[in-house]
Amino acid sequence: MPLLTTTLGGYPRPASLDQALLDRYDEAGRETVLDTARQVVVREQTELGIDIPTDGCLWLGDPVIEHLARLSGLAWLDPDDEHADEAQSLVIVGPIRPAAESFLARRWRLAQAATTRPVKVVLPGPMTLAAAVEDRHYQGDARARGADLADALNRELRTLAAAGCRHIQIDEPVAMEESAEASAYGIEHVLRAFHRLSGAPGRVFGFGRPLPPPVLPGDDGERPADPAAMILSVIEDAAFDAIAFETVESQEALARLEEMPRARVQLGLLALSDEYVEEADEVEARIRASLRHIDRDRLSVAGGNGLGALPPAMVQGKLRALALAAHRL
Repeated sequence: MPLLTTTLGGYPRPASLDQALLDRYDEAGRETVLDTARQVVVREQTELGIDIPTDGCLWLGDPVIEHLARLSGLAWLDPDDEHADEAQSLVIVGPIRPAAESFLARRWRLAQAATTRPVKVVLPGPMTLAAAVEDRHYQGDARARGADLADALNRELRTLAAAGCRHIQIDEPVAMEESAEASAYGIEHVLRAFHRLSGAPGRVFGFGRPLPPPVLPGDDGERPADPAAMILSVIEDAAFDAIAFETVESQEALARLEEMPRARVQLGLLALSDEYVEEADEVEARIRASLRHIDRDRLSVAGGNGLGALPPAMVQGKLRALALAAHRL
C-alpha cells in the first residue's frame, strides 16, 4: 500500500489573492474571498497527489492573533498605553473563555467541499497562543492559563469534529525551546484541547519545527542535556494519533525516529530553504532513509509548513515529486 502524503499547514496564496483585492471589502467580504482561495489550494493539493491536504492556513493576518482575538477574556491595548507594543497588542484581562461562536467548522466545510479527500485543519496550541500575548490576569500561573486556553480550543474542536472533520493538527512550535514546561503541563494541555472529539481519529501533535538531531558528546566525552529526548518521550506516551515534524535537516536527525517506537509520524521531507525543486528519485531516497528508522505503517510523508513562503510553481513541483515518490514505494 502506498505511503500517505499530507501537508503540515502553510501553502502559497493563490495569485488571485492579493492585498489589493482584500482591501476592497469589509471583514465579511474578505472572509468570503479567503473561502474561495482555500478551495483553490485544497483542489490544487489534491490534483498534485496529496492524500490529506490542508486549507493552506490562509487567514486574514497572523493566525495566532486572529484566534486569540475571538476568545473572551482578552482585549486590545489602548494605543496610548505605555506598555503598548505593535507586535503584541492583545492582553489577557480576565478568565479566558471560548469564542462566542464557532468559526473553524464553517471554514472546514467549505474547504472540504473542494475535494473528496479528507481536509486537515491546523491551528496553534495553548503554549503558542499564550506566548503571543501579555498576561495581566493569571499572575504568572502558566498552568491555569494554559488549561483555560485548552478548554477554549476544545469547544472549537468539538464543534469542528461534529461537523465531520477527521484530521486536526495542533502546532506547538515553542515546545522544543520550552521543553521543561511542555513536559510538565504543555503536552497535557494539548490532550485537553483534544478531549472527547467524537469521530476524529486524526489528532496530530505538530512541533512546527524540524526533527532535531541527537545531542553529541562534548570534547570531554560528557553528553550535554538533551531536552528533545525528554519531550519526545512524553509525547510518545501521550498517545496522539500522529506527531508531525517539519523538514528533516540532517540524516543524523532521522535516528531520533527510533526514540518513538510506537508513534505514527508525519515527516516533512522537502527542502524549504533551498530554492530548487526536488526530483521524485531524490525524495524517494529520503523516504527510504527514513524507513531505516521507522516502521512503514507508522510513516506518512509531508511537505512542511514553510511551503507557504515559497513561489507557487516551486511548491507545485515539490509536492508533485513527493506524491510520486510516496505512491510508487
